[in-house]
Amino acid sequence: MNSIPVTKYISLDHTFKVASNIGYKRSDGKWITLYIVLNEIGQIVMWQFTKSTGFDEITAMLTHLQTRIHQPIIIFVDNCCQQRSKLQQILDKMSLSVWTYSMLFRG
Repeated sequence: MNSIPVTKYISLDHTFKVASNIGYKRSDGKWITLYIVLNEIGQIVMWQFTKSTGFDEITAMLTHLQTRIHQPIIIFVDNCCQQRSKLQQILDKMSLSVWTYSMLFRG
């Protein structure tokens, strides 16, 4: 995965549909989510199965992502109010701007 570039923009998101299509679920029958990092042209930069949408499960992956970022980038997430401070703690060596997907589609 290290060969896919991280340049100007990335989007971070949990997806349940992919996990359900793959058929990966917990013993209690609940689907496990897939956390995906995409670059600006839609390539998967990193991914990880998670048991919940909790931020602590993706901290190690995002710490590794930080080593691949060499310039300021813009990060798009679906819930920036909850994630902004946590992302800034992990990606503290760079300047970053976190925007929600909904900001892109407001008229």
